[in-house]
Amino acid sequence: MEASPLRRLPAELRNRIYELALYERKGITLFAGNEVETLHATAAVPLALTVTCQEIRRETLSMFYAINKFGVVTNFFMYHRLHDTDRYTKARFAQIVKWLEYIGAANTKHLTHLCVKLGTDNLRYVSTVSRDEESLSDSWQTLLHHLHGLKDLPSACLHVSFDVLYTRRNERTMHLPQLSIGDKALTRHRVNQVYEEEIAWLQEKDHRTRIEALIAPRNAPFYGPFMGQFALNTQNAGLMPFGSAKEDLDKWHECLCAVVLGDGSG
Repeated sequence: MEASPLRRLPAELRNRIYELALYERKGITLFAGNEVETLHATAAVPLALTVTCQEIRRETLSMFYAINKFGVVTNFFMYHRLHDTDRYTKARFAQIVKWLEYIGAANTKHLTHLCVKLGTDNLRYVSTVSRDEESLSDSWQTLLHHLHGLKDLPSACLHVSFDVLYTRRNERTMHLPQLSIGDKALTRHRVNQVYEEEIAWLQEKDHRTRIEALIAPRNAPFYGPFMGQFALNTQNAGLMPFGSAKEDLDKWHECLCAVVLGDGSG
């Protein structure tokens, strides 16, 4: 390193070169798999620079964890609803803990963005099993317990992202990306915003479907674009009523605010 032209550059310029070499524009995705003990990436990770020599490693390794966004795919909701929830969840979060131990406490404290990707929460499945909020509350309590177990992480860096499926025929999915665990005010604002957007969408589609049903020929089959609509035509009776979709969405919103954000209401 002493003889390298890189060493003779000003520190600011050298750090800029390091950033360009270490930054992954699309983020770094890690997977919690079934057969491995720690997280693994399916794509190449830009770490080659950190193994060139000890001096460069000291200068670049913490930078690598600071400038990149990391995502951990767990598919928590799918397995929590359908399988041995406690065993599966413990195994997945144990892999995250082992990965943090592997990169070391010094690098962990430099992490600025770690998003735990939870998969899709299917409210139609929850409603089939139980019409009360016990299943919703249980899954979020389990999740929070394990998220809080990642105590060595800087609180501002930990996020979760997930989708919510709440119509019977997989027509409508609500996206909640990058919710901050450490910033409840920001998370509350984002959750309420998405919830209100979905309610407005439901109401608009329901209104449009009512009009289409009224003007449709009496004996013609009715194929509306929205799977959460009122079943005004008996030939379309398998569709989920608007009220049922809103009820499930309301339950999810109230549970999330109460359990995750500590609110008594949305």
